[in-house]
Amino acid sequence: GRRSGLIFFSVAACGFVITCMAQPDNMGLAIAAMLCMGFSLPLVSVGVPTFARDIGTEETYSANMARLQFAFMLGSTVVGTIPGAIADLTSSYVLAYIFLGVMTISSMLLVQLAYIRMKKMACVKEQDNS
Repeated sequence: GRRSGLIFFSVAACGFVITCMAQPDNMGLAIAAMLCMGFSLPLVSVGVPTFARDIGTEETYSANMARLQFAFMLGSTVVGTIPGAIADLTSSYVLAYIFLGVMTISSMLLVQLAYIRMKKMACVKEQDNS
């Protein structure tokens, strides 16, 4: 749900920050980054169906799921090549990981906004029924 998404997105963002700080001789930071990134992987497989269920009703689940999967695939296609291009241009992956961290935080904000919007709509609907 909302809280677990916030946790997973935050851990992923921390993984990108730690990756930016890691040096070749610092195995501890590299392991911490790897653990953060691995821990946040459920966002891809479990997060999308969870968000689709949470932000709608049983009737809108399929449409929400299709929209979220399309947005995920479109974002992966459009943004997927940018980190490599940044690394090629700068001869470093640090800016690429900063970019990915910013994209992760942006995604987190969009998901949180969807939950806020859903909650507001539920409050309005509840007031209308009263």
